[in-house]
Amino acid sequence: MRKVHFIARVRQQADKRQIVQTGFTLIELLVVFTLLALLLTLATPRYLKTLESGKAKVQVQNMATLRDAIDKFRADQGRYPAQLEEIVAKQYLRQIPLDPVSGTHGWLTVPPPNTEESGIYDVRPPEPVSATAASAPPADNATGSGQSVTSVDNPGLAPASGTGR
Repeated sequence: MRKVHFIARVRQQADKRQIVQTGFTLIELLVVFTLLALLLTLATPRYLKTLESGKAKVQVQNMATLRDAIDKFRADQGRYPAQLEEIVAKQYLRQIPLDPVSGTHGWLTVPPPNTEESGIYDVRPPEPVSATAASAPPADNATGSGQSVTSVDNPGLAPASGTGR
């Protein structure tokens, strides 16, 4: 009978050890969370930088697509389109591409350098509107080349600097 009592006592002690030994200590959890936080601080800036460069590459591709459609329109119609929506209406594009950086369809349009022609010669990405630029009236000749630049969504935006293509 003593053997049975001894075996039962050994089992009880083994069960108590298992209960105590299951789980993690607070120190172990703190070390793991500290390592995770360290890895996140190293990886997050690189991830965000990759997102921004991806948006910039898509923006360049969308501008190339718009410029190609404008060139095809000019070759077929013998004139530049009056609005970007005309390119969509004549089925040169399914829709005006979205600018991934600004999140709008508000491309800045550039008229032809030849003053005898009218329409859209080139497109540029919309410029971010700052608080001071939004309150200032747009300049008449901000490109320095005699060209004016207008926005598709908001004609009151300040023109971009520089020349076309």
